Amino acid sequence: MASDPTVLRQDAPRLRSSRGWIVLLCVSLLGILVAAAVPFSPVRTNETVVTWPEHGQAPVSTTALFSPYRPAEVHVTVPCPVVRAAAGPQRRTVVGTDPAGTGIGVQVAVENNVVTVSVGSAKVLDAPIAAGCDVQVDVTDSGATARIGDAVRGVDGELVAEVHGFITDVPAESARGLEVRVRARIYSETAPSTVKLVAVGAWVVLAVLVLWGLGRSRRAPRQRETGEGPRWPRRIVDAGLLVALLGWAVLGPATWDDSYSAMTIRNSEFSGNIDNYYSQQNTSEMFTLSQWLLWPVLRMSLDFPVVRLPFVLLATGTWLMLTRSVLPSVLPRHAKRWPVLVITAVALLAWWMPYGQTLRFEPFAAFGTTAVLALVLRGTNETKPSTVRLGLAALVTGLTAAVTPTGALLAAVVWVVLASRVWRVLADGRGWRTAHYGRVVARLTSLGALASSVVVITFLTQSWHGFSKAAEQHNSGSMPNYGWFQDTVRYNYLLSLNDYSGTVARRVPVLLALVLLPVAGLLLARGVRALPGLKELPLAAALMVGGLLALALTPSKWSHHFGALAGFGSLFIAVAVVATAQAARRWGDDRRARAAGLTGLVFTVVAAAMSFSGMNTWVLWSQYGVPWQTGPVRPLNNPITWLVLVAVVSAVVWIFRARTRISAGGVLVAAPGVVVTAALTASVGMLLVSFVVAPIRQASVGGYSIGLQNIAHLTGRSCGLADKVEMYPDVPGGVLKPHSGTVQSTGFAAQSAWVSAPPLLPDKEVSKHVWGSVAAGMASTGKLTTQWFALPAAQPGQQVAVSAAGRTGDGNRLALEFGQSGPSGVRPVGERVLDDSALDKALRFSDYGSPTKSVPPVQNNPGWRALWVPRADVPPDADVVRVKAVDDTADEGGWIGTTGPRLLKAVPMRQFLADYEDVWLHPAMSLYLPCVRNFAPAAHGMAVSPDLVINAGFPGGRGPAYPLAAGYDHPFAGLPRTALVYEVPSRLTGGRREPSQLDWGHVMVVKHTAGRDRYSVTTRRVDRQGWEGDD
Repeated sequence: MASDPTVLRQDAPRLRSSRGWIVLLCVSLLGILVAAAVPFSPVRTNETVVTWPEHGQAPVSTTALFSPYRPAEVHVTVPCPVVRAAAGPQRRTVVGTDPAGTGIGVQVAVENNVVTVSVGSAKVLDAPIAAGCDVQVDVTDSGATARIGDAVRGVDGELVAEVHGFITDVPAESARGLEVRVRARIYSETAPSTVKLVAVGAWVVLAVLVLWGLGRSRRAPRQRETGEGPRWPRRIVDAGLLVALLGWAVLGPATWDDSYSAMTIRNSEFSGNIDNYYSQQNTSEMFTLSQWLLWPVLRMSLDFPVVRLPFVLLATGTWLMLTRSVLPSVLPRHAKRWPVLVITAVALLAWWMPYGQTLRFEPFAAFGTTAVLALVLRGTNETKPSTVRLGLAALVTGLTAAVTPTGALLAAVVWVVLASRVWRVLADGRGWRTAHYGRVVARLTSLGALASSVVVITFLTQSWHGFSKAAEQHNSGSMPNYGWFQDTVRYNYLLSLNDYSGTVARRVPVLLALVLLPVAGLLLARGVRALPGLKELPLAAALMVGGLLALALTPSKWSHHFGALAGFGSLFIAVAVVATAQAARRWGDDRRARAAGLTGLVFTVVAAAMSFSGMNTWVLWSQYGVPWQTGPVRPLNNPITWLVLVAVVSAVVWIFRARTRISAGGVLVAAPGVVVTAALTASVGMLLVSFVVAPIRQASVGGYSIGLQNIAHLTGRSCGLADKVEMYPDVPGGVLKPHSGTVQSTGFAAQSAWVSAPPLLPDKEVSKHVWGSVAAGMASTGKLTTQWFALPAAQPGQQVAVSAAGRTGDGNRLALEFGQSGPSGVRPVGERVLDDSALDKALRFSDYGSPTKSVPPVQNNPGWRALWVPRADVPPDADVVRVKAVDDTADEGGWIGTTGPRLLKAVPMRQFLADYEDVWLHPAMSLYLPCVRNFAPAAHGMAVSPDLVINAGFPGGRGPAYPLAAGYDHPFAGLPRTALVYEVPSRLTGGRREPSQLDWGHVMVVKHTAGRDRYSVTTRRVDRQGWEGDD
């Protein structure tokens, strides 16, 4: 139906008073001003002062993990007796803040009876020890001042003075009187003051008044909708969608950021703020509305089925808005027909299942932008326009923007695409020349006032200073920051292999929506808008194009941002498929329409085949047991499959042509829609089948799957991975003692001849029996047979193990030989080979998609790892054991190192974890271990030093990487400066021969080289203006 401006002029809402627009304008302007004042309003923030040593204790070297690493102030006081206690020719550190001694901290040292004060790499002052030798050092952002006795020197400018610990070489009792006071630098951890709460409350009142002012209008009489038809088809589709979403919440995979986001929310219990626990030196997130909405859920439970309930609600809400509001506006003649509802449901599931079940912001953005679209469409309805609905749309726009700037960009697309309709409502249906601009400006200002909710919500708990520092840290290089013209990076991720960013299910909806755009363009050129109910096809296409372009403006280019388009994408796909079907009925014999169908067929077939040519790869532990994770989804990766499908559908249509009313030519016009519908259905079906099969396959071998974890939670209590991981810690005193015989070796050397550092283990007795074969270089070879070691009587769960490094197979050999001792000596009774070279070969990505097939390399693993023989495999009559090693390879990596034998004991992971206080979990792991609640917190400018680290395995890497490797900017980055780690062997019970199951993860005990967090902390609340804070 064509637009009738007369109807708009008669029925559009307008202010009842001729001067009412002035009041509305004033109230709206006041609301904007109040919102603008919120970021700068006073806040209450934490101020933390750390004092070392602990109150009443003697100074002892200790860890002290500050975050940010550069505190706001450092004050060091060293009495003269402490300085004299360090006197001597050798260099001794009186006090330092960098345990690694790399020149980034504050240091007072004595060498040759000369005291030197350094800040960072700059020497501030030195002086000989004299009668007056008290030392005072004060470091702030403006510079440093040092005093030694009567000598004083100041250095202006910002000096690098990081604090990762407090160390001293002076004996504890001699160091009494030494003191370091550090004020931590805290950018976030703010709470609203009374003034700010009053401002926020005033804004809420003003927003209500603005909505009331917009509602003072002559509304069109509500008309009862007719011709709805039976409601049961829609309710069946509703129920089917809800069942699929609930099933997916139980069986579906997690994303990389689920546990990451969960930990940022959990850490708020200590900090009171949503901080970047794993990055950006724990500065605040800028937009935190979605995290605060999830906070009560995570307080209630850490189990996936509970955590995912909000996203089931978001998906259901998005569906209801699409089918009850958006589709009736965009497809008025078709929205309530069951085939259209089914297509829309499949499209939404195909988009939501791979993208929307995540603790990230995309589900909230999809829900919010769909709500904005629904409200604007209803507010600009030609027969029932409503400025109140436009006001609500502006309010929701602000709330969506408070979740993420991506939400703001996508909501802006709605307003831009529907700008002309919004103008007609704001101008009471009048044209540009006849509009009452006073009312228009008042209404525009009111929309701006309501949209300023983004400012009020974003800065409710934040200050302008904290927000600015978060943005500065985010843009400093720790996070991706691409330009709009580099959005091809996002599509590279989408088409990647061996990476869940490009998994099949993520490709399908995006690629199909992309190829439907030119199909829609061709149909529009043919005049499809003239067909019944298809006038709004350009609107749906414009939203899709606008959404894709808006994503290009985001600085990070992850493929999961496509999830924010779930509402726009589902709508566009449904409308485009309906358009092809209607064109097929009406224009089956039209040459231009058939050309459009043929072009669309080619595009959609290629897109479908390309989508299913990806791999069904998911993140780490979620992909356990999932089919198609090493190659394409055959035969759907073959274009011929889709052409055969079209041929079959054509035959069916031809047979039932009397009922379908589609000619042979019409089948070609409808072909793109057929391929798209089939591909979306196949994607949803593949996901459901994959994650139904996975727990069945894993249960058959007693293994782990995320589905089994969630089912266990619903039927009892689950600790996730911890229920399926077995730990093998050293038995106390379990290093075997020499029994008899001597070491026989050629090419091996004791206590040396290895590439990597010797293994760090809890029992130092291990280091007495270590050998390596690199004595004469990597090309050397050799043999080793150790003395016999006494083997105690078997105990339940014990294993006999060695730590090995280098190549244990591929030409080399490592074995434990067991024997039985007797009066005449030792009689060998069996040998067990220890060879993990097959494991190293298995831990690699699939060759699928590679231009050349790789040959598994020979083992080159310099790291020390435990290899063991289960006690059940030990010959029953053995009472001694020895190590036999052969290095028979001369290439790079062709060496071997080994320790003597020791005993390990099998312990369930849940029992093992009970012995540790503060655990650091890999960013993707916390929700897979829901019973681990004693994580190491980071709050008040400090982080607790963990005593246990649980890291990811393949493909996250092997060994102690993040957080123990340099180069990361999280609160625990100072840990490598103050600690060493040793890995406790573990294995996943019931694991299949998938790389990620062979190397599930790594559990490492942290051995602090100094004391652990032995300092005193005082935290208090201080009042600051919103623009004030630490630089």
